[in-house]
Amino acid sequence: MINFEWIRDTGKLAHENGFGNILVSNGLINEKPLEELFNIIDAANIDIKAFTEEFYKDVTTFPGLNQIKENAIKMRENDIHVELTMLLIPEHNDNPSEIRQFAEWVNDSMSDRVPVHFSRFYPHYKMQHVPPTPVETILNAKKIAEAVGLKYVYTGNLPFSEINTTQCLNCESVLVDRTGYHIKKKELSKDSKCSKCGEKSDIAV
Repeated sequence: MINFEWIRDTGKLAHENGFGNILVSNGLINEKPLEELFNIIDAANIDIKAFTEEFYKDVTTFPGLNQIKENAIKMRENDIHVELTMLLIPEHNDNPSEIRQFAEWVNDSMSDRVPVHFSRFYPHYKMQHVPPTPVETILNAKKIAEAVGLKYVYTGNLPFSEINTTQCLNCESVLVDRTGYHIKKKELSKDSKCSKCGEKSDIAV
């Protein structure tokens, strides 16, 4: 969002030439410029750094969790496909109660079908003193979010990816199989339905 004008101008050019636009952002933007992006951005992955204002103030130095939450909701209300990612950092934002609050907000304020990604932290830059996130923490976060009711919960930065398949919500057939950056459609028809039972999916084909 630092380069808002660049996003706006190149986004328009992309649409004029038949391309879609995906935005990866921390979600912090004022209302008016956000409105300029509604007809330009087709999909957005918003990083939810943590689910407390304290984290945003003390760690990111740009407090604004409530505004980021509102922006994510507005994007989805304006037909932008929204996915949310939380990087779980040991002793910073990996408390099960905080993860549950985040999942409940997604479920109650957005939709149980909004894709959510929990990613594993590795020591880097100014946090080289913090250990990598235990794999169990990531897997537990996925379980918590699914217990709340979220339908599409994924994990990131793990040494395996078989749990990141997307299954039909009705018959549990594998619609999309993911291995690393390799994606293979399986039981997903051209009209975004499960080819086994006919259930409509939320995947754009």
